[in-house]
Amino acid sequence: MNTNSRMNTNSNKQNNNNRNKIRKSLLKKCGLPNTMQTSHCFNDATHHTCCLLGNDARRYADSTGNPIGALSESVQVNKKLKLVPWCTCTGSKVCSFYSNKFGKKDGTRIKFIGRLKPKKTKKNKNKSNNYWNEDNAISKLNLMRHSTPGIS
Repeated sequence: MNTNSRMNTNSNKQNNNNRNKIRKSLLKKCGLPNTMQTSHCFNDATHHTCCLLGNDARRYADSTGNPIGALSESVQVNKKLKLVPWCTCTGSKVCSFYSNKFGKKDGTRIKFIGRLKPKKTKKNKNKSNNYWNEDNAISKLNLMRHSTPGIS
């Protein structure tokens, strides 16, 4: 192996270590454990919204073929919380849809939208349902748009 190859390998390892640290901090900030069930969170081209899901939103998601209600409850770190955190698809604006449909009734809302770079994390400071607009995040973070069952 030549010197350039070793330098590139070391640089790639360092980048991966940095990405893993940032991802773990985003999981923690969202209130999610680092498990196989959350391995996609803040780690792919779309799951970058930390969404606080109320009971109605969780039941609706499960009933429409998007089983995040039961899954989010199964990995929930703090079982006393009324709003259960989960990383939802920013690309199909899942949390915004659930927030608009159920937020006034059950409190579902965006907590923050993150992407492996700390400066790209926006915190929902005023607790409003759509403080950080997922359309803006899709554009600014260059995320993939797609569809999700039960989301129109």
